[in-house]
Amino acid sequence: MKKQKTPSQKAGRTLFIILLSVFGVVFVANGFLIYYATSSFSGLTSPNAYEEGLRYQPPKKPTS
Repeated sequence: MKKQKTPSQKAGRTLFIILLSVFGVVFVANGFLIYYATSSFSGLTSPNAYEEGLRYQPPKKPTS
């Protein structure tokens, strides 16, 4: 004969499955966002950004 589960055992298993599902959705969403962020834009607007940054001179403020 099978031993019947108590309501607290059923609730515990259900809560565990819900918790795993929520974390699974979060991990999948984070993975997608990381993939999209790394593959969509390199961050460079110029092929020589470092050298241009070294030569950059901020505009001088006008004296009054």
